[in-house]
Amino acid sequence: MTKTFRLATFSALFLALASPAAFAEAFVVASGGVTRWSSDCSATSSCETRGNAVTARAGYWFTPYFALEARYVDLGKMSAEFPAGIGFTDTTSTVIYASGEQRASGGGAGVVVSFPVGAGFTVGAVGGFMRLKSRSRTTIPDFGAGLGNSLSDETSQSATRGYYGLRVGYPVWKDIDASLEAERYRPAFEGGNLSVDVFALGLTYRFR
Repeated sequence: MTKTFRLATFSALFLALASPAAFAEAFVVASGGVTRWSSDCSATSSCETRGNAVTARAGYWFTPYFALEARYVDLGKMSAEFPAGIGFTDTTSTVIYASGEQRASGGGAGVVVSFPVGAGFTVGAVGGFMRLKSRSRTTIPDFGAGLGNSLSDETSQSATRGYYGLRVGYPVWKDIDASLEAERYRPAFEGGNLSVDVFALGLTYRFR
């Protein structure tokens, strides 16, 4: 009796470990979409907080529901113009506007979970950490009131921040899934952290 029980327990444990191993598969993902930056535009004369983003990801499904991934993301940029001072000529005065631009990109790793919901659809979530490099550039054109001079300043910094998101997937071809994705990143700039929301369409290839 004890021997039979041990054999049954060992067989059940073997099947539990072998089942995920039989499923395990690698995957790659490419996605692109639009961004929305959380910048405060109240002091600007013009402000563009929407842009484009692309991601490239690769990972491994250990079970039908759990995977690890590595990713690279380029969050594109946001830009704005704001008054920087007043320039004078012999007869007139002119408001000088500065232009500012912020960009962020980087790589990281995280976990992916996915669950079937019927009719071929899956819903999932992703979360992890990114090492994002952020760059800020400010340019004041025509500094010197018509003398053709300009000033430009650029700063950059890197920080590790968490990212997370949701997705809905559907198989569109053999080994290829399409997905709608919503993700949030938090790059760090000199003035503090910004939130960047990404809404994207992704294509996943599974190495089955």
